[in-house]
Amino acid sequence: MSATPAQTLHSLCRGEPDPALLAAAGWARHLGLAAASPSELPPPAAAGASLLLDATSLAAAGATPDLSRLAPGFPAERLLLLVRDASPPTLNWIRAATHGVVSGVATATGGDQMQFHALPAGAGGELSGASLPRDPGPALALTHSAATASLLSTADHTLWLRITAGPAAGLLVWSCPESLNPEQRITEEREIEGRLDAVLPLLCFLRGVHGAACWYNPHQHLGIIIDDPLLEPRYGCLDFTALLAVSRRIGLHVTLAFIPWNATRTKANAAASFRQQPDVFSLCLHGCDHTAAEYAATDPELLRTLNAEALRRMAAHTERTSLPTQPLMVCPQERFSRAALATLAREPGIEAVVNSRFLPRDHQAGTVTAADLLRPAFIAYDGCTLIKRFYPQDARKIPVARFLGQPALLVEHHGYFRSGTGALEQEIHRLRAAEPGLTSPPIADLVRQTHWRRIPAPGQLELLVLTRRLDFHVDGPGPTQVTLCRPLNPDLDLDGVRLDGREVAFQRTKTGLTVHLPHLPPGEHRFELRFAPPPAARPYQPSVTQRAGIAARRRASEFRDRVLAREVGLLGLAQHVVRVLRLRG
Repeated sequence: MSATPAQTLHSLCRGEPDPALLAAAGWARHLGLAAASPSELPPPAAAGASLLLDATSLAAAGATPDLSRLAPGFPAERLLLLVRDASPPTLNWIRAATHGVVSGVATATGGDQMQFHALPAGAGGELSGASLPRDPGPALALTHSAATASLLSTADHTLWLRITAGPAAGLLVWSCPESLNPEQRITEEREIEGRLDAVLPLLCFLRGVHGAACWYNPHQHLGIIIDDPLLEPRYGCLDFTALLAVSRRIGLHVTLAFIPWNATRTKANAAASFRQQPDVFSLCLHGCDHTAAEYAATDPELLRTLNAEALRRMAAHTERTSLPTQPLMVCPQERFSRAALATLAREPGIEAVVNSRFLPRDHQAGTVTAADLLRPAFIAYDGCTLIKRFYPQDARKIPVARFLGQPALLVEHHGYFRSGTGALEQEIHRLRAAEPGLTSPPIADLVRQTHWRRIPAPGQLELLVLTRRLDFHVDGPGPTQVTLCRPLNPDLDLDGVRLDGREVAFQRTKTGLTVHLPHLPPGEHRFELRFAPPPAARPYQPSVTQRAGIAARRRASEFRDRVLAREVGLLGLAQHVVRVLRLRG
């Protein structure tokens, strides 16, 4: 899908373009925009165009710092001034370009945190007030007058600002000595988590200028998953009756990641109380037997067997209790392999995996890029959809997730509720204070509505599909030209594509598929991918010894949860028992 010519990031420099400018062009394309090659000539000031000015090369070449001459016709709000060094020529040029508002640029010791300040809605507002980890390293500190609003800082050094008064009012100035390329190959997620100051200001700028022409997720979703408990009014430290009453009051949907091995243990009277509250409660799969790292296995046949047995158990559970199971998998101990993602991508009864990290334990270096991680969902391995969730200690990462269109999906275990629901209520209040529009639908709806969309021109809508099924809305009043794109592994066999239950034509490429719908009426629609059936799973036939071991582990874990973990003084002992017995849940 391509951007219309007006929705383009231009870059102005002198000499050979610095890699930072090429990276910026890549990030513009990541947001669905066009990106012109860096040039020494000013582009036409077309409506919708934005311009990145490379202050370092312009200063070195003696280019005029008069922005009205350097970029004629461009309003200051559509300009981003990039500062890559603190040399005297750069400092003098910046000082002249900003009419003295930025009076200094100096290399400084950067802190291990970066702080975002007040950002406008639609241009990074989700990041306002966020404090994020930052990799140790130097920073370019901007010295400035009071006629500015600091947007990003580290260790009290301003890294990004907006000029608020004077001839340069509206101009953004961003100091970034090292760029982050969207095509950089990633070994671990933390490689980019501490370098977001090298990309987020640019993405915020592009969103602010180009608005809905950039990819965005129209949904603001919130939820919580609780791992492991049985379906009982009270399990360990968790009082389900109290939790669901609070959830209804504060508008929060709770999902229980339920262990299929426990499917025969749900009592009818307990199931009834949960069944009556579908607005605030649902179930999803949590492994199969919940043995140590069962989904970290690399044998596809074994993994298909686990999938089939987990689904069989939960189907029987639904038949017996009338409690439906949502088609989502939470892998035990959050450990999974590439092979597990490959089998889950092809499993008809499982639409997505939910996890606090995107990369599998046996991640193959060189296969995932930085851009792959900065989307509403992760689909780089075999097209399997991964939705990220966050433990309370990682809640400071949620503003970035929300900026990217990811749900604010929390995760905890029963021990979090040792002192009741107060901590959860405070966290939900904090999230909604930052983003009042957060809503909490059932988790299957949350996943099926997670996508990116953009409006390249009036009457047109483009959708980036990241799930197997997408439920989406088209605004009126009349039909809209809609294009849907779903990145897919070329090795993934596809049986067909449906829109609102009917087969539709699609074009398959090496990187995915595209569906063009020239006249889609307004209203709600459903887009579905149908994959070829996976090979038949071999029968689930653990030995008597294996069955006994699984049962022993589950009983020991429940003893830990019900007895030991409910007393703070015994928690250390419980954890010691877990380590000794190699029990992780």
